[in-house]
Amino acid sequence: MKQCKVKYCSYPVFGKGYCKFHQYMRNDLAKPKTYTKRIKPVSDKRSLQMEQYLRQKDIAVTEATKSGPIRCFACNETIEDEPDWHHTDGRIEEKLLDFDHMVFMHRNHHDQIHHLPVEILMKKEWYQTYLNNLKAFDIKLYEREYEKRYKLSTTADRTDTTIIS
Repeated sequence: MKQCKVKYCSYPVFGKGYCKFHQYMRNDLAKPKTYTKRIKPVSDKRSLQMEQYLRQKDIAVTEATKSGPIRCFACNETIEDEPDWHHTDGRIEEKLLDFDHMVFMHRNHHDQIHHLPVEILMKKEWYQTYLNNLKAFDIKLYEREYEKRYKLSTTADRTDTTIIS
């Protein structure tokens, strides 16, 4: 039986003179393919939508400031700096340009709506105002948001009963 080419290695040959542990030393293996064309981070269609979205946001901010100070949808307080535009119905596909479902919010409220779990949001003092405003804005969106809270409470109830059993 043939032995590996590597000095002091006594394992049998697996392929091309090297054992299975020293196959990495082979120089006849095919090099991994390198792709020259990179995938675009944003498609052409989406970049056009984003341009239109940003233009429309600027117009909306200008129009809103003409009628008085801009108020946050979550807390009803005046927004002093640049407002965020919150998509109440999401921004997937064509919803990015659905300007009927967009509201102004403070940056920190907007971040919290998107990144915090519902159980933490429920403890925020402004969250109930957000839900009331959402209910007045679109009842279906309110029901979807309310359902998150309901699922949370029923899941907690189920885990409590399984622990006792």
